[in-house]
Amino acid sequence: AVALMEGKGYTAVNGKPTAYWPIGYPLFLAGLYKLFGPHFYLAKAANVMMGTLTVGLTYLLGHRLAGFWTGLFAGLALAFLPSQIEWTSVLCSEILATLLLIASTYVMVARRPERQRWFDPAVSGLLLGAATLTRATTLALPAGALVFYWLFGRKFLRAVAATAIFVAGMILVVAPMTIRNYMIFHALIPVSTNGGINLWMANNPHATGEYYWPEDPKQNPLAPYLGNEVAADREATRLAIEFIRDHPRQFLYLLRVKFDKFYDNDTNAFVFSLTPAYPPLPGPTMVRITDIADRYYHILKAVALVGIGICLVWPTRVRDWPTFTALIGVIVYFTAVHSVMPAWDRYRFPIMPLFAVLAGCVPGTIIASGQRWIGSRRFCVQGD
Repeated sequence: AVALMEGKGYTAVNGKPTAYWPIGYPLFLAGLYKLFGPHFYLAKAANVMMGTLTVGLTYLLGHRLAGFWTGLFAGLALAFLPSQIEWTSVLCSEILATLLLIASTYVMVARRPERQRWFDPAVSGLLLGAATLTRATTLALPAGALVFYWLFGRKFLRAVAATAIFVAGMILVVAPMTIRNYMIFHALIPVSTNGGINLWMANNPHATGEYYWPEDPKQNPLAPYLGNEVAADREATRLAIEFIRDHPRQFLYLLRVKFDKFYDNDTNAFVFSLTPAYPPLPGPTMVRITDIADRYYHILKAVALVGIGICLVWPTRVRDWPTFTALIGVIVYFTAVHSVMPAWDRYRFPIMPLFAVLAGCVPGTIIASGQRWIGSRRFCVQGD
């Protein structure tokens, strides 16, 4: 970020141009530093503000889905999610990527598809493009846009036009990085060069489903290519595809392993935030904090599943089915991507606001039912 601010370009620690990680978060910090100076706590304050905006958007999504009470409890559920609090203290891409993804989702559903004008999919696409420059895993998410617009817009040509505008908005944001990468590396790199390496980490004879990188060069087939990002990415992709083709049973087994790891716990934020804390936190304190966070996450996940059930069994609770479909579609997309790619809970973090919205349906339904019951009792009393 400081190198970008100083006009040195997007470079690695060694000063060489890089495209290994998406540029989004460093570029955001560079703009922030250019305005106010490269201060560590300024970046943390920006994270707090973005996290707060995400809570607000979560309320709006919940309100759109099932009314005020669902939105209120969705916002509260996310605001008190321990990892939502902890990630704000870490200078990583989580908070920015989550805000941009949720903002893009909200703009897509804020008006019913048949009532949208050209700027609705355009803005949603621009936001998703920014999210993709922050976390490249959303690169293929527009594949569901056509289905969404066709399913709820009910006119195929209108759906095609809306999808084209959506994709154009996304390309408008991503294309400058793609052009820059081609000019430097002479290869088509839409966002970053770590996609193939991540694919190999998750699909090789020794894969665990999580981060896998042997330090011993003799055990790492990518070690000879590490001086060349593009070559390493291509070789990693080749090795991963070869493994999937030759070991279909192990690949299917790893799909289940990665699914489990994707939803197993919510501890990454604390590894990143509490482990390097100074003065160091006592070990028992870290264990207690992490345990509380994990319990909160599992409760939220369980309540969200109940919320999905309520929406499907009691469809009158759903005010806007396009919103419900978009939430489920984004969750399924991230689950599918990280059943193939490495699966840590930090990669699940951008969709936690969607879980909060679905969880908000449960207390929202209880309160709405109570209000209806009280209203009916009053009617009976007045009738008597």
